[in-house]
Amino acid sequence: MVLARLFCSYSGVKEPEHIEGRDAERQRSIGNQDNSRLNASAPATEAPKFRAKLFFTAASTLFVVFLAVGLIVHKSFRNSETPAAKRVVSIQLEVLNGTTESKIAQRLTEVLRAGGFDVVDMGNYKSSAVEHTTVIARTANKAPAETVASFLGVDKSRVLQQPDKNLYLDVTIVIGKDIGTLRAFK
Repeated sequence: MVLARLFCSYSGVKEPEHIEGRDAERQRSIGNQDNSRLNASAPATEAPKFRAKLFFTAASTLFVVFLAVGLIVHKSFRNSETPAAKRVVSIQLEVLNGTTESKIAQRLTEVLRAGGFDVVDMGNYKSSAVEHTTVIARTANKAPAETVASFLGVDKSRVLQQPDKNLYLDVTIVIGKDIGTLRAFK
């Protein structure tokens, strides 16, 4: 009923059931004359049909626009999700300085954190005469250590596996004197 009233108010068609009394017939004839003036060459019944088609076309167009906007928004949210293959797994590691150069562990920590790694500890190694930087896997899974070695530019032959359940981390990096030759510092 509300849509019918809305349609009638916009289309100019009078609602006969709301006209009461002896002026009803006169109001109907005036309404028909007004409708016939809209399209003088067409019968009075074609103007409401034209308006109905116009209303239907506008409503259909509006529906299609809302549908298109909804699909675009849905796709943008779906594309913003990261697929499982692309998700970065947090690799927790420690950085130990095996050289006499000061603050080198801190510099490497900054590089690793900028690369998305989770450096949980840094300090000095038990020896300060380490020749080559070494990456040590602290779990049974060697893949995180290989990922870190690849990021730094450490040769795979320098990736060792020494699991230690007492260390709550995945990888230990022992910085050697070759630190300047690594990709991360070039």
